[in-house]
Amino acid sequence: GINAEYMGDVATRDPEVYDVVSEMRFFYMDFCVKLKKSELTSFWLRKTKKAVLAVLLVTDDNGKSLLHRGINMEVSLPTGSLCAERNAIGSALAASVDLKRKHFRAIAVLHVPINCAELNPMKPCGACLEWLKKVAEVNPKFRVVTFTDVKCSEVYIEQVCSA
Repeated sequence: GINAEYMGDVATRDPEVYDVVSEMRFFYMDFCVKLKKSELTSFWLRKTKKAVLAVLLVTDDNGKSLLHRGINMEVSLPTGSLCAERNAIGSALAASVDLKRKHFRAIAVLHVPINCAELNPMKPCGACLEWLKKVAEVNPKFRVVTFTDVKCSEVYIEQVCSA
């Protein structure tokens, strides 16, 4: 499971959380600007029309921070859906095939309402939580960051429990 702690605005207290929160704010703004010109609701999110964004923070062996974005995809095919968290992990691995779980620092998750009520804080689903537990097995400091709303001004920081 996940042990949650409400942190309010932690931007000045934790540089890694600051990084994922800042990137999520940029991702959300970019998403909103491009939404009307996209196929998101007509194809990529046609099943639920529920958009979820994720930002994954990893560090390389030299300590350099890298941020990777992910978005959920629900195309109503037999292969199933792809959650934002797993999409961000796949994007990170595609960008650096030598990436190890110990490099994972934090993942932020945000629900973006499209013709529906806001569902924040949006926690990882069961499948994503299983993936994140595998990260926590080798990196117990790995954290999940969720938000009270799309403004991303207040956050919850959660530790993933590997067992």
